[in-house]
Amino acid sequence: MKFRAVIRDSLSIKDFFNIVTTLSKCGKDVIFNALPDRLAVAVNVDSPQTALPMWCDLEKTVFFAEYVMDGLSESHNAIILIMKAANLVRVLSGSRNSETSYLKLKLMSKNIACLCLEMEIPSSTSAASRRISHDVPVMVVSRRDWLQYQLPSLPDFEMTVGVPGVRSIGGIIEAMRESSTVMSVQTVRNGTVSFISESPMAKISCHCRNQDVFAQGESEKITCKIESRRLALFLANSQLPCTDMRCSISEGHLVKFEVKVQDKVIMTCVIPATTE
Repeated sequence: MKFRAVIRDSLSIKDFFNIVTTLSKCGKDVIFNALPDRLAVAVNVDSPQTALPMWCDLEKTVFFAEYVMDGLSESHNAIILIMKAANLVRVLSGSRNSETSYLKLKLMSKNIACLCLEMEIPSSTSAASRRISHDVPVMVVSRRDWLQYQLPSLPDFEMTVGVPGVRSIGGIIEAMRESSTVMSVQTVRNGTVSFISESPMAKISCHCRNQDVFAQGESEKITCKIESRRLALFLANSQLPCTDMRCSISEGHLVKFEVKVQDKVIMTCVIPATTE
C-alpha cells in the first residue's frame, strides 16, 4: 500500500488545518479514507455519544498538487487510517503560518505505521526556510473492518435551503440549547430556515428568512427534530471562516449541514433525528 499527498497552496494548507481542527473538536479520532480520486477526512463515530458524523471530501485534482495512492488491491483500492486527532492537530499547528511552502503527507512504516507530515516554514532566525518533519502513529484498518468506517449512505432530501454563516447563528443556537434538549429544524419553500426550541416554560424560535432555495420537493415545509447539543457542538467548534452554509432535511429522519470551505470542498455534518 502507498499513500502520498502534497499541498502547495497556502490557502489550502490553512484550510486543511482548519478542517482537521474542527473534526478534532467533535471526536477523539480522525479517519483518513484514501481513495483513488479523493481523500475523505472524517471523525471516527465509534462513540456516538461524543462524536458527530462529520467529514470533508478533498478531491485529488482540486486540493492537492500531488496525490499518489495504491490501495490494498485493484478490487479494493482504498486505504483507511485512524489516528488521534490531538496528535494530528499538534503537528499541523506549525502550518498555520501563511508562508508555509508546502505540506506533505506520506504513509510510512517505522516499526509501527505512521503518517509522516513534512512542511517547510520560514525561519525566525535566518532568511532560509526550515523543513520540519513529524510522525503521527496510525492504525491501518483491516479490510474486514472497512464497512464500519465507511461514510454514511444518505437518503434523498426533500429540501435544501441556505443558512447564514456559522458565526451568525452559533451563539443563538447555544443559547436555545439551554432551554431544551430537543430542537426542531424546519425549512420552508419561501426560503426560510427555522430553529425551534420548546420547553414547558417557553418556546424560542430563530427564523432565517430570504435564504436561497437550492432544492425542493412538493411539500411546503419539512421538519426534523434533533438533539440540541449536537447542533450546538457542530456550530461552536467550527474553525472554518465560512459565509456559505446549507441545510438539507429528510423529514423525520435526519438533517444535513454543509459548510463551504472553498470551491468544491465541502464540510458535511449529519445529525440524525432524535427519538425523544
